[in-house]
Amino acid sequence: MTPRVCVIVPTWNHKELLGDCLHSLEAQTFDALEIVVVDDGSTDDTAEFVHRHFPKVRVIRQEKNRGFCAAVNAGIRTAATEFIILLNNDMTVHSKFVAWLVHAADTSDAALFAPLVLFRDDLTYIYCAGDRQLTNGRPESIGYRSFESGFQEPDEIFGVSAGAALYRREVFEQVGLFDEWFYAYFEDSDFSFRARLAGFKTKFVRAALAYHVGSASLEGRTWWRTRQCYRNHTMLVL
Repeated sequence: MTPRVCVIVPTWNHKELLGDCLHSLEAQTFDALEIVVVDDGSTDDTAEFVHRHFPKVRVIRQEKNRGFCAAVNAGIRTAATEFIILLNNDMTVHSKFVAWLVHAADTSDAALFAPLVLFRDDLTYIYCAGDRQLTNGRPESIGYRSFESGFQEPDEIFGVSAGAALYRREVFEQVGLFDEWFYAYFEDSDFSFRARLAGFKTKFVRAALAYHVGSASLEGRTWWRTRQCYRNHTMLVL
């Protein structure tokens, strides 16, 4: 079966998280699917782990850690499918995650699709339901820390989080790839801005469920993350 969807999973170490992510992707009910792991210079045996336990998964191995943007761009460049899903290595997904996202794409004219992401350790709380853009230029996850039960989904979202999202291939063909200057953080907001300015629409897909561990790959580097966010927010506004 010719794949309609390519799922790109960037990863840097943490093969235990990656294993959970890949198991959930292998359990998808949607068959026309290929999975690509971009090993962004891991110092453990991530590539060998994937080859050994997930032989159907294609691995792109980068010699050194170049950051989230460079990793996903490497995967996107090799994808020849109608749709591209980006998924962080600390995400797991419901068995119909891909099916619901593709259904939404097949029945709408939107080009960027955001699933409902819940906290994996407590599924009663929302991690993200698409992104909004504040007047100060800073992106914000819609529904963050809200109860999933009774959540009033937004009529419209500004953008999608690259940690879990589906994109039509033509978006990348028209507006380009992620800006690697950002390295990590707010690069998806920048991309959403560019896509929206080019006339592409976004859509929230509540039925498509993903489960997020939360900053698991940071390894305690909270100061580094804070610096990146301040730096990249400034660049985003400029």
